[in-house]
Amino acid sequence: MSNTRQEETTVTIIVVPRERFSVSQASLESIYRNTKMPFELVYVDGGSPAYVQNYLQAKAAEQDFHLHRTDHFLSPNQARNLGVQHARGRYVVFVDNDVLVAPGWLEALTACAEETGASIVAPLYFIGKPEKRILHMAGGDLHVEDRDNGIYMAERHRFANRLLSEVEDRIKRERCGFAEFHCMLVRKQVLDELGPLDEKLYSTPEHIDLCYSVELAGGSTWLEPDAQVTYRADAPFLLSDIPYFELRWSDDWNNRSMSHFEKKWNLVPECPMFDKTFRGWVKRYGQQLTLSGNRKKQMAMTDATTGTAQTNIQLYHQCMALEYGDLDLVALRDSYRLAQAWFNGLYRGCGRPFLVHLIGTASILARHGAPVSLVTAGMLHSVYEFGALGIGGRGITDEKRRYVAHKTNPGIEILLCNYASIDWYGKGFTELEENLDDMPLLIARVLLLRMANELEERHDRSLAFFAKKNASTDFLEPWFPLFRKVAERIGASGLYEELSDAVHKTREFCAPEALCSQHAGSYSLKDMEEPGVAMQSTVTQAEQGNRAGGMEES
Repeated sequence: MSNTRQEETTVTIIVVPRERFSVSQASLESIYRNTKMPFELVYVDGGSPAYVQNYLQAKAAEQDFHLHRTDHFLSPNQARNLGVQHARGRYVVFVDNDVLVAPGWLEALTACAEETGASIVAPLYFIGKPEKRILHMAGGDLHVEDRDNGIYMAERHRFANRLLSEVEDRIKRERCGFAEFHCMLVRKQVLDELGPLDEKLYSTPEHIDLCYSVELAGGSTWLEPDAQVTYRADAPFLLSDIPYFELRWSDDWNNRSMSHFEKKWNLVPECPMFDKTFRGWVKRYGQQLTLSGNRKKQMAMTDATTGTAQTNIQLYHQCMALEYGDLDLVALRDSYRLAQAWFNGLYRGCGRPFLVHLIGTASILARHGAPVSLVTAGMLHSVYEFGALGIGGRGITDEKRRYVAHKTNPGIEILLCNYASIDWYGKGFTELEENLDDMPLLIARVLLLRMANELEERHDRSLAFFAKKNASTDFLEPWFPLFRKVAERIGASGLYEELSDAVHKTREFCAPEALCSQHAGSYSLKDMEEPGVAMQSTVTQAEQGNRAGGMEES
């Protein structure tokens, strides 16, 4: 129930974008489903895609809440300040648009504020799927000390990534160092006295800034474990999430935020708040959705490492040059070993070992900046069609999926399953193209996997050496508009352009008939003609031709 018209309101809930929009509906529905006490709702929508905008407009009309829409993106603090301008409650509760609230959450937050006099109240934060009960934070600790050359500041999440069942008896209502903006209650009077939230903190650490300011002003922050919310960090991203996510965690916003915070609070150089580890993490986090993260490294690479690898050692050298981490390299090695076992004795239609094709596909993805999960999927992408798993024939079964997930991991397996499930040779592109904004990032990565596969068949004109009746080049035509759009959105335009060029050059190239295979697709050793017989026949024909031309053996 939203009480936007009542004279006196106890609580104003302000929902703002955090880093994406695809969880907006689930988040808002959880607020209405799990909140029984009266509240006023102000929703700040900063540049959401059309499908979210339409949903919010319809929901605002249905529930009579205030919807503030801008057609451009907003930093979280900009959005919060806009929301506060419309707030009439004695308490303001900030909620990010990718958070689910549990029953009784708001009652518990307000009760804690009333009973303790807290300026800020933090709920118990979970992360991932709500039913897993994995803690993100049970209140934060903030250590601050004055030093001769400035302020030393360090923060810590209590019980981060622990199961609630393991630590529940150690969690209680108590004071803490800070709350996070995933969800926090703040007295409106405190906000009025402090003034607007600092909009020069575009991405981080705006929650520390507020909580420390409140402490210096004589206020306090409390944890209320009976109020529980879940940050859905695990929810699948959609293509339409990428532009805001990349701005929210861009180098520009991150560096300006950290520089401003350091100067504002006169932090000492040895302060761990923004050390190399944190800066590296936030950079990687912001680059996780697209393939653009390794572009500078690619530009600095030598010719020896920019080509398409054809052996595992070449691929290892390439990935080391691209600065994939040690754990990434281990995953790559393990995927190669699986490929050795699953594709042993298999060849592509041109006669190349199938394993070489798999290495090349992984290599193309790596040099275009793909995350290691996608690179390893490239090494195994045909597992459900050609992999010798020892479990039935070709195709997907639940038993095979469990086996592959066990041997790799569920994230890689779902890429492989979707790769095998799409109707590549029919009209599978039609529905995907019609719903591009709703396309999960997972599916976009599967399309990149297919692009890499097709490029690998053409980078050296291998496809031209398949059996001449092979018409597999034709199926690509209707996919190209979708490939281009997805590549542009996911930072892989270079991959699309390389594929387009390779397709054109392969079509123009005509391999000599004598060098073409009798196979139009993949085959195994048992499908091959006896090599000795074939060679003897070919040599005999050549000798006869030579004699007919007047050439005799000496």
